[in-house]
Amino acid sequence: MIKLKPIEKDFLLETANIASAHACTILSNMLKKKINQKVSNLAGIVHIKDIPRLIAQKERLVIGSKQMAVAIYTPLKGDLSGNLVNIFPKDDAVALLDLINKKKLGTTKVLGKKELLELKEFGDTVLSTYIEQLSNSFGIKIKSGESAVIGSFGEHVMDFALLGVGIKLKYAI
Repeated sequence: MIKLKPIEKDFLLETANIASAHACTILSNMLKKKINQKVSNLAGIVHIKDIPRLIAQKERLVIGSKQMAVAIYTPLKGDLSGNLVNIFPKDDAVALLDLINKKKLGTTKVLGKKELLELKEFGDTVLSTYIEQLSNSFGIKIKSGESAVIGSFGEHVMDFALLGVGIKLKYAI
């Protein structure tokens, strides 16, 4: 892990809070429900190989190595290259689909092509707020590439998210 100065960590956390608030507003409008958000933890700048361990240690997002997970990721281009990734346990992803489609929770059981496309569209909308906020906060130009959705076991979800990116990433925020 790269050691950040307190002011650098505060800046990254505030950027994440602003982006999260924008994303929650979009989600709230989509679902016609109030959405509460809180970004209270920022691990910092970590080595890519440490991400599966960090995911598994989160208090509220526990994705064990053998648990199915869904990742919505968008490649970043321009002054900042890499991937922006949202990772959900499969159960949370299907619950999100039920909310988006105004279905009773528990209705969606399978993540087929249609469901993955819906998650991709959701991800495009929400992740674009993060990209815009990163661009504005850092005063740089960032464009998103074609987003994708993958399902895998927790220990491998980042491998798939980084596969074929063409960028040798070492670190993540």
